[in-house]
Amino acid sequence: MFITCSDSRINPYLITNSKPGDLFVVRNAGNIIPPYGDACTSEGAAVELAVVELQVEHIMVCGHSDCGAMTVLFDDEARMKMPLVNKWLERANDIRQHIDEKYPDLSPAERITVAAKENALAQLENLKTYPCVAAALAAGKVVLTACYYNIPTGEIFAYAPETKCFELLN
Repeated sequence: MFITCSDSRINPYLITNSKPGDLFVVRNAGNIIPPYGDACTSEGAAVELAVVELQVEHIMVCGHSDCGAMTVLFDDEARMKMPLVNKWLERANDIRQHIDEKYPDLSPAERITVAAKENALAQLENLKTYPCVAAALAAGKVVLTACYYNIPTGEIFAYAPETKCFELLN
């Protein structure tokens, strides 16, 4: 399962070197997976279908450079102009607060990069709130991975829990 942003510059099949039919793809603004119980969403239904019915063995959440959703997350004026986007991005307000508190000296561009990475990690935590994902993790049947795609360079970085860093994939 590949969860990523709706940004058209992201091609899950190209990034993963896979073919149609190889991936179960979920795309939305900011690659956000609402936590279990946050109403019934298409994202939640897709996760449940992928894990229970399709028995996917790997779920990857992929953030990316220059993410419009992460940019709007920090732009109160833009959020007020888009009430639906604002409501959707409320699910990422913890990311904004974390970045503001932990990285107050970042430039706007650096803030978006860090937010995209932190957001991918946060979505892994949201995935763990789904009973089917928790059960599959406990049984060793699924692996969760956060990654970051640098669009200009084509580089893909995966989060390494042992180093607590996003590391370049070969």
